Amino acid sequence: MKKTLVALAVLVAAGSVNAAEVFKSDEGSVDFYGQLRQELKKNDDNDATLKSGSSRAGVKVNYKASDDLSVLGLIEFNINDTAAFTTRKHTVGLSGDFGTVTVGKDSILTDDVWGVENSYFYGGTSVLPEADGFGVNWLQQAMVKYVLEAEAGWLKAAYSYDNGDANPTTAEVFAGTTFDAISVYGGFGFITDKTNGQDSEIKHVMLTASYAADKFDIGATYWHAENEFKVANTNSYYTLKTDSLVVAGSYMVADKTKLYGGYEFVGDYKAADKDFTNLYAGVEYKLSGWARVYAELALQDDDNKADKENNYGIGARVYW
Repeated sequence: MKKTLVALAVLVAAGSVNAAEVFKSDEGSVDFYGQLRQELKKNDDNDATLKSGSSRAGVKVNYKASDDLSVLGLIEFNINDTAAFTTRKHTVGLSGDFGTVTVGKDSILTDDVWGVENSYFYGGTSVLPEADGFGVNWLQQAMVKYVLEAEAGWLKAAYSYDNGDANPTTAEVFAGTTFDAISVYGGFGFITDKTNGQDSEIKHVMLTASYAADKFDIGATYWHAENEFKVANTNSYYTLKTDSLVVAGSYMVADKTKLYGGYEFVGDYKAADKDFTNLYAGVEYKLSGWARVYAELALQDDDNKADKENNYGIGARVYW
């Protein structure tokens, strides 16, 4: 599932800040959160579309089992026009000084960590595990996830069970730290997919470095991924090796207005000797802490296609 780091990180934060408190006592709390999206997109090879994007809503619960242990629960569902009221996430867990452990239907760490790519519409191809040629689903049915945050940095580890080859097996570890305005993080993962007659093994590594100041931020993310898969209707295997680099940043031109942009390069995209480049730029205006509008233009060159593309999108989001 393509999404962007700014969209992801900002939305998660917005969901927490603006969540509606359904219940709160000394024993715990229940919060209702969500976001509504409306997007107009025009790609070179398609007619303009006006859709609800990936709007969603959810409920989070946090109850105290003791002074040192909390019980967690979360359910999140789609409220868009293509998959209304289908479950996105469904987890239960425990949290304490040891960190946080959750079990259930959840996102892979690649999708959580993402990197510096910050497009609202047309980025994400550089996030190789989820890109074409690898195609790992961002959401897995049987995920066990561990998160530890400390002053020295953070650690995330996750494993998803294949449910008898009904789902892929995924295993990922990421870690990071911050030095004043500089953040450095990275990780690796392995995915085995034997679903629907497939037979593939994917491994990937990622490294990110970024700098954040009061009014601007800039960073770079590098991915390397390999997909060894069985060629259809044969007994032979082929290994696709792909590298990607993205440089992205943003600048606050006013209290509520931000310019953002980035450049993505993917070598051996989908196939050997086929490259992909994406140059995008956009503007975001915050109506408040819970609503924003944005517009973006992307110039893309995909060697797998005959022509270059000029794409644009306009969108709005409301959070609670």
